[in-house]
Amino acid sequence: MTSKEKYKKSSTKASRYSTEKPFAVYVLAFLLFFPPFFKGLFFQKELLPAQILIGSCFLLYSFKERKNSGLKAYGWMDYGLIVLTLLYGITVFFSVNKSLAIQEALKYITFLLIFLLSRKIVDDIDKLYIVIKGIVIAGILVVCIGTGAALDLVNFSDAFVDGMMNSTFQYHNTFGAYCLAVLFLAYLLNGKEEKGPWNYVSSIAAFMLFFGFILSYSRGAWILLPPLGFLYYMLVSLTYKKAFISQLLGNVLALGVIINPFTQVLNQEGKSAGLIWILLGILFSVGASKGIQILLNKLQMNTKIYNIGIPVFTLILPIIGIALSSHILNYLPENLANRLANISLGTETVTERTVFYQDAFKIIKDYPLLGTGGGGWDTLYRMYQSYGYSSTQAHNYYMQLWIEIGTIGVAVLGMILLIYIYHLVNNYRITKDLDIKAVHGGLFIAIAAILGHSFIDFNMALTAIPILVWGMMGMQIGISEKVLSIRNGKKITSYGVMTLACILFAVSVLHFAAMNEIRSGIKDLSSGQVERGVKEMKNATRLNPFEPSYFSDYAMVINQIALQARDEARVKDSIKQMDKAMKLGSYDFKLLVKAASFYLNNGETDKGFEMIALLEKHHPLNSSTYENLTAFYVSVAEQYITEGKRSEAVKLLEDVIGIQDKMDELNKQIESRVKITNMVKFVEITPKTQENIDKAKELIASN
Repeated sequence: MTSKEKYKKSSTKASRYSTEKPFAVYVLAFLLFFPPFFKGLFFQKELLPAQILIGSCFLLYSFKERKNSGLKAYGWMDYGLIVLTLLYGITVFFSVNKSLAIQEALKYITFLLIFLLSRKIVDDIDKLYIVIKGIVIAGILVVCIGTGAALDLVNFSDAFVDGMMNSTFQYHNTFGAYCLAVLFLAYLLNGKEEKGPWNYVSSIAAFMLFFGFILSYSRGAWILLPPLGFLYYMLVSLTYKKAFISQLLGNVLALGVIINPFTQVLNQEGKSAGLIWILLGILFSVGASKGIQILLNKLQMNTKIYNIGIPVFTLILPIIGIALSSHILNYLPENLANRLANISLGTETVTERTVFYQDAFKIIKDYPLLGTGGGGWDTLYRMYQSYGYSSTQAHNYYMQLWIEIGTIGVAVLGMILLIYIYHLVNNYRITKDLDIKAVHGGLFIAIAAILGHSFIDFNMALTAIPILVWGMMGMQIGISEKVLSIRNGKKITSYGVMTLACILFAVSVLHFAAMNEIRSGIKDLSSGQVERGVKEMKNATRLNPFEPSYFSDYAMVINQIALQARDEARVKDSIKQMDKAMKLGSYDFKLLVKAASFYLNNGETDKGFEMIALLEKHHPLNSSTYENLTAFYVSVAEQYITEGKRSEAVKLLEDVIGIQDKMDELNKQIESRVKITNMVKFVEITPKTQENIDKAKELIASN
């Protein structure tokens, strides 16, 4: 080991316990508590204020602790995450979508700050459990919101759709992965709190999270429960093993009692009776868990039964489950039974995601080293897709990151995860404290639940989820007795991180202000306050000069005003603003359609043709592409006929009539690329496209 590297004893007490509970711990607990409740921080409207809050908290904490040498100590995981963050920042400069790239860079600054705050603030197990309690309470409330929506008692958009619980995440698979992760934290907390109110709270939490986990209908999350449960059991001590067995059996038994009557209530008009079944489930689960735990304690079985017998039985349990599957499925509600029965690699969902991954590799091949910048999949996938699906996420976190920051970025993430596992294994091995061993095991399983599920879904795209993951990792490193750290470069690193925090705060404030300006502008325009509305829309383009939709909206508004007032100077300015929009958003379908029409109406026909060419290039398998292309060609052809340019008009009209041949060729390519299922979409002639073709034929015939 070089002189720059060493194992650094953590600055906390050797016992890893403390009676000191500074205000900062509760602030951190809140920062990890609130994100799920705001649509998982998926949308900029909710995310930007959260980034402002996190950035300001980090800056305030850093200023308060500026003389604390512990604050300036950075380990290899810190540096790994700093490099990952900087890669997202660097790729902004050559990204395919500046706006999305900046958004992703800001997210990774957020994750870095959360990780550092968690690592620095949580330096003993008591502080860690304060934060864990906050996360578990948040989990209970998230499931309550989903349950309330299912029973028509809570009005939260898309919290319960098609029999699947999405809750505040508005996406059932992410909700399922979240419930699974927090469920293991509840099991951990229950093992720690053998008596007292938190023992009951954690027991209630375990049932509610297990209930939400099942009602999420997330097959990917379901599959992870057995292996993760087995691994958790093997990592914790006897006390935690007994608590886990008791809670899990109590959860399963209680759910078995209420699942049929509860799902029947969902099909009735008056659904409030479902609350009774939930309360019965809680009482049954808590009672059964307590009874089983008391029984296990009284039996005083040989520890070999817990350490060898039960694990061996658990390994053969799937065989028993398969043998009894027909009986189990007959008991379960039809929707749940069908979902379980359809778990296989041959489902249409699996087939579709395999296509996503194949198309992702096509993008990676063209952007191998440093990637496309943030938002690369969303921006480019339509150019590479095997058929005309619509998915703004690659449904694989690691592959999407590979697209965005290239092979270098994937290598850095891999290094971070290896360092994390290295720290986990070493600290788990050297500690003699069984509670700390359990904490390491529980946090690892919770993190593994999300990162494992992220191989098949886009959980990490909802910012609340990576905030939780990096927060848990940070806390785990914070309580570790030995951390691989670097002796030199602490001061410059501290200044660098502070700079990133300032960037996060400032840019988020500007972008949030821009968002409010554009909304105010639209509102004022609709109420007749034209000049005020125009000014606000112009302000939005200045506050966030990388968002193409702001420029296009501003261009459309001032163009309409200019045409009415016959103001040539303002018309030229509107065209200039649309040029800026298209320089930033040349891959955006709606912007390309809008710009093509805009340029045509303002006599910029050549630019209109450029937009249509880009539309066809960037969205070749979208049927609406050809609807807009044919409409544009017909409109220009009519202008040419009026101007006496018959030959140019006929050429365009013949292209319109021949669009069917182009579509047939594209569909042949689709058939050669993928296995045909009900999910495969072909390029079709829409009614409007057919109308344009018929009109083209009429124009040729009459001219």
